[in-house]
Amino acid sequence: MSDMTYYILKSFPENALQIRHLILKNSNFRSLCEDYGKCAEAIKYWDQSKKSSAKAKVEEYRYLCKELEKEVLQALQHSQESEDSNRAKNAQWVLTQLRPKDY
Repeated sequence: MSDMTYYILKSFPENALQIRHLILKNSNFRSLCEDYGKCAEAIKYWDQSKKSSAKAKVEEYRYLCKELEKEVLQALQHSQESEDSNRAKNAQWVLTQLRPKDY
């Protein structure tokens, strides 16, 4: 995992296991997390800047981070629903294997 994924794990510690799993298996999710990290780094940079445009940049990047957080939460929800569906299908299959066969 890259250093940039640290920020998403810090923002959603309650989902750390699921996030780590998705980062490893889903390149789109990994890119989303890296984008979030870059955005968090930009906020830190502009927050310390003395430039006249710094305040506007901080607000812009905060808005972008919030949007990325929404995307991350949607991806986590979708992943959870997918896992739940797969578990249900697997359980159904196991039950069909355990039922006595009619002869």
